[in-house]
Amino acid sequence: MPTFNQKTGLNLGWITTSKTCSRIRIASATLVVFIVLSLLGADQRFNVLVVLCAMLGLGPVLMFHVYRRDMREHHSAGKALRESEERYRRLIEFSPTAIGVHEEGRILYTNPAWAKLIGAHSADEAVGRQLLDFFRAESHGRVTAALAQLGTGGGAPIEQRLVRMDGAPLDVEICAAPLSHDGKQSVQILIRDISERKRAEAELAKALQLAQQATQVKAEFLTNMSHELRTPMNGVLGMADVLLTTRLTKEQKEYAEIILTSAQSLMALLNGILDLSRIEAGKIQLELATLDIGAVLTEVINVFSARAAAKNLTISASRSELVPSHLMGDAVRIRQILTNLVDNAIKFTERGDISVRVDCEGILDGSAKLRVVVEDSGIGIPADRQKRIFGKFEQVDASITRKYGGTGLGLAICQQLVELMGGEIG
Repeated sequence: MPTFNQKTGLNLGWITTSKTCSRIRIASATLVVFIVLSLLGADQRFNVLVVLCAMLGLGPVLMFHVYRRDMREHHSAGKALRESEERYRRLIEFSPTAIGVHEEGRILYTNPAWAKLIGAHSADEAVGRQLLDFFRAESHGRVTAALAQLGTGGGAPIEQRLVRMDGAPLDVEICAAPLSHDGKQSVQILIRDISERKRAEAELAKALQLAQQATQVKAEFLTNMSHELRTPMNGVLGMADVLLTTRLTKEQKEYAEIILTSAQSLMALLNGILDLSRIEAGKIQLELATLDIGAVLTEVINVFSARAAAKNLTISASRSELVPSHLMGDAVRIRQILTNLVDNAIKFTERGDISVRVDCEGILDGSAKLRVVVEDSGIGIPADRQKRIFGKFEQVDASITRKYGGTGLGLAICQQLVELMGGEIG
């Protein structure tokens, strides 16, 4: 019943017993515990329950929960281990690579790919045999030494010739790694068939040899033909020069000049073919002698000064102060390169000027890196065709050949000579 507190004049409501209050407090505490546990992870919840059981004196309950958790963890670990072993087993069984395990040279296990590799009927056919049984006797020493090194986790894969069950040889690549098997140290071996790769390499080497022989034959043919043709051409050039010194009519002199110009063009072509064939055959050796780059520039400018003046072109050469005065190199080949470049510059320039500039980009280990620039105000070369002109018998287009002439060999020879000197041109 409701009661009235006479002292305070307040209605206290229904009076509860101490037993009822205890149940309320326990229920509230339980609710708080459940709320806290719901916010924790699995391991944290278990730790809280352990503490509560210990505080409440529930030892048997605690031991039961610990035992149940250990069994659950043991079961999960065992299941994970079995799944891992099954995955590994499937990887080994279905691997296209031959995989085996040996202990002190005796084969303990092979997968189906191993049986297929050696020509066995089943994977167990090789088990129990010595690994060296599948290699030629003369290679046993090399195989044993290599496998010993590989078996410790060191060394690179080796290539050997394996002997199949039917006695047929097979080129293989062998890898190995240490492995613990039944509590003992053993070695896992991986063998890969590389016979197709070896066959392709042999065919490539044979094709390369044939190509080199063909190149050599071509180079020798061009060299011989160039020499044979140069002899009569020198006669034509000499007699054309002599003919021009005699008393000729205007028409006869014009004909003689055409003969001389044509002979000079043909001689230039023969010289280009001869140089190119000698370079490709590796018969050109660079001479290392004292080189005065300033003197080489002066010689080249002097050769073309009259021709440049005839076209009203200004031609000049300069050398940077950074260029060393004492150099070692092949002056003849450098002169040949500059001659080709300046000749082209004059050929394709109708007005303006031509300059040759030599700079030093640096000196490393006693070698100077020179940069030679031949610049003109001529027709220029489109950016997309600048690499093309260094090919053999290549011009920018057909109209260039018709208008300016040329064989398309000069720049190809320049590139070969520059690369022979360890440089680049472009």
